[in-house]
Amino acid sequence: KQWYQRRVRGMLNLLLLLPRIAAQLVAADDALKEYDALFGKMMECNPSTVAFAISAVKDGKVVLNRAYGKANKDKNIDVTTDTRFSIGSISKEFTGYMAGKQVLEGH
Repeated sequence: KQWYQRRVRGMLNLLLLLPRIAAQLVAADDALKEYDALFGKMMECNPSTVAFAISAVKDGKVVLNRAYGKANKDKNIDVTTDTRFSIGSISKEFTGYMAGKQVLEGH
C-alpha cells in the first residue's frame, strides 16, 4: 500500500507541474534541456516514481518526446515513448484540473 501511495503522490506532483512545464517548454527552447535534466534527476531522486513519458509540441512540431524510468524494474526494461501506460484512476486529477481551470476562466 505504501508504494502505491508514494507512486500516486509522485504522479500528483507531476500533474500539478505539467501546465507550467508545458508553457515554458513551448516558450523557450533552452527550457527543453533544463526540463530534460530535471526529469532525469527526478527519477534518480524519487525511486517511487516508476516511469513516465512526456511530449511537447511547438508550432506543430514535436520539440520534446522522452520517456523516463523502467517499464519493468525487475527485468531492467526501460520505458519508451511507445510504452502504453494504464491511466487507472489518474483521470480524476485531469478532470479536477480542467474543471478548476474552467471555473477560474469564468466558464
